Amino acid sequence: MKKITFSLFAVMMLLGLVASSWAATALAGPSRPGQLSDKITAFLANRCEKDWNADINAAAADVYGLSAVDVVDGLHHGAVLKELAGNPAEVIKLQGQLVQIQSAKVDQAVAKGLITEEQAAKLKTALPFLANQLVEYGGGPYWGDGMAGGKRWGVWRDDVAAVLNMDVETLAAALYGGQSLGEVTEAQGVSVDEVVAILLTTADEKLAVAVDNGYINQEQADNAMAALEKNVTKLIYSTGPCSIDLGSLDLDDMPRLKQVVAAIASN
Repeated sequence: MKKITFSLFAVMMLLGLVASSWAATALAGPSRPGQLSDKITAFLANRCEKDWNADINAAAADVYGLSAVDVVDGLHHGAVLKELAGNPAEVIKLQGQLVQIQSAKVDQAVAKGLITEEQAAKLKTALPFLANQLVEYGGGPYWGDGMAGGKRWGVWRDDVAAVLNMDVETLAAALYGGQSLGEVTEAQGVSVDEVVAILLTTADEKLAVAVDNGYINQEQADNAMAALEKNVTKLIYSTGPCSIDLGSLDLDDMPRLKQVVAAIASN
């Protein structure tokens, strides 16, 4: 069996994958047999695509009056997208541009026959929320390293940095330099269990937001939380995007993902 690697952003990337797959089901509606599995399989197969955020970088650079290099450098040093803005109006403008970018991609999917007009309409209702979340939390040392890299950095960075007695920029530099969050925690003399507890708390809060917005239901949120509790310690010892071997994770609570992993491994 070939080695299967998983796009990493500490614990939040597993959360993102699980929640996004369920959200896709909720938003797109019933699919023909194998349809959703094929889409998730394709996503996983391309999860380490490095230029997934090129449009985001360009939009932020345009709105903020910076170069794309300056945007990426600022994010890698620990910032999130909203913190690079010169004023609140720029943050709102960037969110609007990201909605337009993603809306155009949804229209392209319709034109290619990948989704229906009805499915596209449902997907577009989620775009303002998703753009807000990306600008609010997206950034950090893994930004751009795989399609899941950096999207959830702002969710947990402050709480983790505080318990590690580090500032955010120093934490980001350590992770960008190739250390895992678990290694940094041990080097700081802090209990890994304490960091795990913080990550699970922030994950639980974000799942609650997803439930409140109707993107997943409570049962799905509970299942995602159970999966995270089993696998979070393994995830925080990964050293960067795409470094997790899915075979090392307990996928029994994620049968859909387990099926996708098996399908990719057999190719």
